[in-house]
Amino acid sequence: GVGVIAQVNFLGPAALTRALEAPILAAAAHAGVANVVHVSSVTHRYASIPSVNRFLTQWDAGSYAATKLANVLFAYECHRRWGAAGVRSAAVDPGAIYSNLWDNDRVFSSPPMRAILGLTYAPPEDGVAAVVTASLAPFHEATKHEG
Repeated sequence: GVGVIAQVNFLGPAALTRALEAPILAAAAHAGVANVVHVSSVTHRYASIPSVNRFLTQWDAGSYAATKLANVLFAYECHRRWGAAGVRSAAVDPGAIYSNLWDNDRVFSSPPMRAILGLTYAPPEDGVAAVVTASLAPFHEATKHEG
């Protein structure tokens, strides 16, 4: 079957976006703009997807990064397909966030590493703010110039 990391980080969000294609396009037609934001990571910069089969079925150190690269590529494809209709598509890297993502990591879940992460990584609210800002900024710009 398809690996959990590919399901959660890429296929689920991509399937939801495609399922919402008609409402997204309708919103763009009605308001003049609609925005779709895909969550990426700095890790996409060193990722590759040389094999779609391996990407979908295997969990290894590179697969998290590969799912984030897939999100960037999907954002690009959404913009290519829907951009002329007023849909803005972007991939957002929320930054280094201190969250429970690290709880199951053998190295980063250790007390010394948790302390370092807590001191150097941003709180989850900061990551959310980056994504929400990316979602709303184009709408804000469109209404600011209209009113």
